[in-house]
Amino acid sequence: TIDTSPPRVVGVKPASATEDGTYAVGDSIFFEVSFTKPIHVSKGLELLLSTGAQMPHGVARYVSGSGSDTLIMQYDVSEGEASSDLNYVASNALIARNGDVEGHVRQVSTIPVTDASLDLPPLGSGNALSDVASIEVDGARPEVIRVAFDEESESKTFIEREEIGILVEFTAPVIVSGGPPVLLVVVGGQDRRALYEGGSASASLRFVYATSVGDLCTSAQDFAYKRLCLSPSCDDTGSSGDPINSIKRQSSRPFLDADLDLPSFGESLAGGRPIADNEVDAVSIDATNPSDPTSAVEITPSHEDGTYGPGEEIRFHVKFSDIVYVE
Repeated sequence: TIDTSPPRVVGVKPASATEDGTYAVGDSIFFEVSFTKPIHVSKGLELLLSTGAQMPHGVARYVSGSGSDTLIMQYDVSEGEASSDLNYVASNALIARNGDVEGHVRQVSTIPVTDASLDLPPLGSGNALSDVASIEVDGARPEVIRVAFDEESESKTFIEREEIGILVEFTAPVIVSGGPPVLLVVVGGQDRRALYEGGSASASLRFVYATSVGDLCTSAQDFAYKRLCLSPSCDDTGSSGDPINSIKRQSSRPFLDADLDLPSFGESLAGGRPIADNEVDAVSIDATNPSDPTSAVEITPSHEDGTYGPGEEIRFHVKFSDIVYVE
């Protein structure tokens, strides 16, 4: 039998390694492009994807499959790209090239000479990529959209040495590495720190502030957030760039730093912004008359047990039940 008809594209669909869902910077999406006959790829193959009006087209590039009737192509999500339902740009979006190098896709034979038709199923035909898959692309940098007391803390009254939960909410799930991060807050006019407790791999990080002796909050204006730091030392820039500690967009290979600038709405207080939007949700703190005096709870020497002679120094780390100030 002699068949001189050119190979045609049957369709484009996600490869088995790619499930429906949302993909971010650091993720790769794999596609299968199936043909009616085995084909040979020279140089390369590109599939132009519709990933936002403000960006150049996303590009899936040929990975493997030459010599068979199914090609594998890979698309790596880039910052700024977005699509609520990923599709190729048009029926002519499949192009035989590798960057600026032109190539060809031809029917497999001893000497491949029959060019394949690269026309894709038309958009809206029921057989286009978005018709057979539900893939969302989110290449946006995560931003902080809200800082609030958690439900267990809001509207409550606290005394000394109690914990207040604070949520820092992002526009997308984030991964916390290194650190841990801290949230600088202003409590009754005094700078304090809320420590990170958890929430990595979600869009909401939880911080805990342990009330200190002397804290006094009687209105929403008395408890404010000030800055989100990547580590307890708080010597980072408060945003991206720290080589060890980071908060990044969640993906299979997280590397897009989140924007750590905090929302600046509301009235200011000593450089901070009230956490509660109103007096109903605000917390109250009265730790001015502690039931138990401040005391040393742990003393740790710098050296192990043993005998030490003249001129040797032994240092001690003294941990107190509350924050203390030495004059």
